Amino acid sequence: MTHIEHFKELVKNRSLPKLFAVGGSEAALIDEAMTLLRQWHQENDPFGLNYHRFLASEDAWHEVLNALQTPPFGSPCRLVELHAVEKLDASAITPILDYMADPAPFAQFVLIFNKIDKRNKLIQALEKQQWFFNAELNAKDIIALLRLEAQRCGLMIDAEVEQYLLLALDNNLISIKQALQKLSLNFENKPLSIEDVAMHIVGSASNDVFKLAKAISEANVKDALGMLAIIRNQENALKFLGVLIWQFRVLVHIRHCLDKGMVDWDIRQEVSIYGDRFLWMLKVAKKRPIAFHIGRLTKLLHCDLTLKSQKTAEPFNVIERLVYQSAIGF
Repeated sequence: MTHIEHFKELVKNRSLPKLFAVGGSEAALIDEAMTLLRQWHQENDPFGLNYHRFLASEDAWHEVLNALQTPPFGSPCRLVELHAVEKLDASAITPILDYMADPAPFAQFVLIFNKIDKRNKLIQALEKQQWFFNAELNAKDIIALLRLEAQRCGLMIDAEVEQYLLLALDNNLISIKQALQKLSLNFENKPLSIEDVAMHIVGSASNDVFKLAKAISEANVKDALGMLAIIRNQENALKFLGVLIWQFRVLVHIRHCLDKGMVDWDIRQEVSIYGDRFLWMLKVAKKRPIAFHIGRLTKLLHCDLTLKSQKTAEPFNVIERLVYQSAIGF
């Protein structure tokens, strides 16, 4: 499948095929792409006379076909959307396959799938023609798109800043794009640091999260729980946890560099952390073997997975227990 970002490029270049599909679990990406397509169509159809939206489970194919085969009024083409296509049974797919062989030259037909099943004959046919634009994302996709968007915004970011953004914004591509666009207002063509992102994107609580990580690492339970009490009143639990995970991931990275025999200055360059923060992180990393730091990071990752997969009324209560255990465990 072709990624949905390519679909957006085709819209901008006015080079879309007359029939294509978008689908996947990233609904925000689909909405963003479809908004771009509708805006393009609206340039020649400001009153929406040639725009049609159908729901596959409710609208009969003959109504959709009638819209596709009716010449547009006062516009070069009609825009016809068919949503929830995955709900169609095999008998309903056949006439769409027939239409694919000879689409109307004056209609733009978009099939929107909420779920992707590669066993679906329609999806297979669309893929064969490279007419399916995928809105599923894996970790590599998100990093690649983050780098592409940063380049578009004229931002200079390194691997540590990338990981910080991904964790702090929970791998949400829409949030990441908005963050990069905001950062470009102040840091275009300038190196971007963790502190810059923390100040302009993560929020006022970011410095408190850094202090919390320091308290945990120094086994200062009292200060750790005190900082957590402050943070829980001003920060989203998952966003906070993402920043905390990033910090303990850096500790693992520093410990790994130490084990390779790297000197302090080279480690500082490797992890892109400077000043007092690097000094205390280096001190903490030296205290324990890498297995300990990996174990503590793993607990945080498990906590993150738990909060994302289970509904809980008080997510900070789960985090509080973890903070206490992490500080005591050191």
